[in-house]
Amino acid sequence: MKKSLMIVLLAIVAGVAIWMVWANRPKASLVQTMKLADGALLLDVRTSEEYQEKHGENALNIPLAAIGQGVMPQVAKDAPIYVYCRSGNRSAEASELLRKAGFKNVTDIGAYENLARYGINNAKMVAPNRGQLKAP
Repeated sequence: MKKSLMIVLLAIVAGVAIWMVWANRPKASLVQTMKLADGALLLDVRTSEEYQEKHGENALNIPLAAIGQGVMPQVAKDAPIYVYCRSGNRSAEASELLRKAGFKNVTDIGAYENLARYGINNAKMVAPNRGQLKAP
């Protein structure tokens, strides 16, 4: 009985700790996001297929799996980077990986749908004759 009560209490404590970390992660404000025109990087960490369907205008696509393997954006370590994905989970993980890699100015926008709230237009990819992709 004592063992199962202890396990339940530990699970509750772990759940609260995870929630606190998630709730307190840095989020972009409208003012921060408006700085995107000032040389900041908008980073889409979804898969290439998701990116091709729609993405934030001028966003760079580096899937989370690639970041996990060490592929990093080629920008200065102090450049502002705004990260998004489909729901916010991958962007949170990618943001943490970027910080661990030495990037100092990383902001997690969260879900793709948040882009519109921050005034970022979305772009759709179209396939021209040779199957190459380009923004319209």
